[in-house]
Amino acid sequence: MKKILSMLLISGMLCLMNACGTTDTPENETTANDTAAVSETNTAENAETEAPEDTADPIYYTVALDNGHVFEMGAIADDTVASLGEPQSKAEAPSCVHEGNDVLYTYSGFTLTTSPDADGNNRIQEIALTSDAVSLTNGLSIGSDKAAVEAAFGTDYSDEFGVLTFSLEGANVSVVLDADECVSGLVITAK
Repeated sequence: MKKILSMLLISGMLCLMNACGTTDTPENETTANDTAAVSETNTAENAETEAPEDTADPIYYTVALDNGHVFEMGAIADDTVASLGEPQSKAEAPSCVHEGNDVLYTYSGFTLTTSPDADGNNRIQEIALTSDAVSLTNGLSIGSDKAAVEAAFGTDYSDEFGVLTFSLEGANVSVVLDADECVSGLVITAK
C-alpha cells in the first residue's frame, strides 16, 4: 500500500511538473523575438522566400502492457480510455496549461493520466505502473531489478536519489528504485 501511495504521489508530481512547467504562446501573441524574425523575413531581400512551416507528424512513444493494452503517449485519448472499460477510480483537477481537466484513471496495476490540449482534445499524458499486476511487454514491472531496467531502456539515464530518468523520443521514463535497487515505481510521460 505504501508503494502504491508513493507511486501515485510521484505520478501526480511528475504530471504537474510536466504540465505546469510548459508555457504556450497563444497564436495571436507575439514576442520580441517573433517580431524581430517577422521584420527580418519581410525585408526586401527576403520577401521572395519564406521558410516553410514545420509539417512533421508528431512522434508518439508507444507503451504496450502485457494485458494487451497499447498507449501512444501524447495521442488523443478518447478511444483508448473507452477501450479500457470502467476504471477502479477517476480523479479530475483543472489543467494549469489549457482549458479543461487533467484526469487520472486508476486500473488494476496501472494509472492513466490525460490532459487537454489547446484544441480541447484529451491527450494521453502519462502511464504509471502501480503494482506487479501488469508489466511492459519487454517484461519490466514493479519488482524488476536495475539490470532489467537497463536491458529495457539502456544505460543513458540520469540518476537522482534512486530515480532513473530516461529521455526517449516522444516520452520520458522515470523508474524509482528501492533500497534493493528493484523497481518500486515506473512512470512514462509524453513529451
